[in-house]
Amino acid sequence: MKTFAIVYTSCTKSADKNVELTISNSIGKIVLIKGIHVTANTKQSISLDLSALPAGAYLINASEKENNVGRMMLMKM
Repeated sequence: MKTFAIVYTSCTKSADKNVELTISNSIGKIVLIKGIHVTANTKQSISLDLSALPAGAYLINASEKENNVGRMMLMKM
């Protein structure tokens, strides 16, 4: 069975931006990094296939350059 995380993004600025999604496990090890492009003045959703990851708690961190722009906790059963 495939497991997906849906990440919603929005950009209210007048310029497009590149965002990096970093997924870490409960001990802080990075298990996935994905770069995404967010278009100005839009809302988007991104699907991440997490079926290869074992059950547990994960932190999804979104950053633009050196600025953290969002964080979300995910529990995979």
